[in-house]
Amino acid sequence: MYAKDSSLVGRLCDGEIVKFLKAAFACVVSCPENRPTMLEVYQLLRAIGARYGFICKFNGIECWQPDESKVLNLRLSNMGLRGQFPSSLKNYTSMTGLDLSNNGLSGSLPPNIDEIIPYFVKLDLSSNKFSGNLPASLCKITINPNVLNLQHNQFSGDIPCQFRNPTRLTTFDASNNPLWLCLNLP
Repeated sequence: MYAKDSSLVGRLCDGEIVKFLKAAFACVVSCPENRPTMLEVYQLLRAIGARYGFICKFNGIECWQPDESKVLNLRLSNMGLRGQFPSSLKNYTSMTGLDLSNNGLSGSLPPNIDEIIPYFVKLDLSSNKFSGNLPASLCKITINPNVLNLQHNQFSGDIPCQFRNPTRLTTFDASNNPLWLCLNLP
């Protein structure tokens, strides 16, 4: 098999290119149920590409510097992704923005989300199938997100009281979820 990309010449062996192409083609199959989960894609890309720094050339991935693998923002909106919130994101400690909107992600957010994404400024999980309670640990994210978009999911229960007086939160949208806002009235 021959693949021509001048940025990869001499950096990948044929076996790694084949694995990479298989992952790429699996992500675009016409039936979303047959696509790999985010964790499966992450594990494969990590195995073949993170050490080369070319992960920053993929659509939706913005890095601090173009030739290193320190991810700044991950924008994977409208990609047909499925599965649960990717706990493996804790490996990307330099990332400050995550957009997983308009996909088929489901399940509850991890209760320790503040440990998985501690430095986030923008988090957009809108228009998925996430469910369950909003974890109070969302309020513990070290930098405090400026933007937190959770609209059009299936979250239920109370909105954590900590969201009443956030330090830096400029946008919080949890509309179109069966949520309740807790109020401390005198």
